[in-house]
Amino acid sequence: MTTGSYIKLYFDAENFHHLRTEFRQKETEQGFHDTGSKANPQNPANWDADMAANGSKITEDFSDYRIDGSLMLPHKYTILLEIDSYNGTALFDYFFTINEYKLFKEFPANIFTFQTAANKTN
Repeated sequence: MTTGSYIKLYFDAENFHHLRTEFRQKETEQGFHDTGSKANPQNPANWDADMAANGSKITEDFSDYRIDGSLMLPHKYTILLEIDSYNGTALFDYFFTINEYKLFKEFPANIFTFQTAANKTN
């Protein structure tokens, strides 16, 4: 049984830049229905219509690739979030422009060392 969930990655065929990622989650459980909106909320036959549209999709777009340091990196990043439910569809757009990447040539030796307040030394 397929749930309709997937992850898709898109790349430019000429230069292999990562252009887009799509994440789709389709909700197939019968636990997210509005029990107050039906004449008979205890009847599971009513749940299918409510659940049929429940799902979310996130689309990430990467563009404006430029060399930064020695790496080719995207400088524009867009996220589109679509949430489908029996109440309708909600859309959220986020747009980012990256002005500067901080590129480390050498990482400190303790970069993956975690200290707590009790054993922190100065």
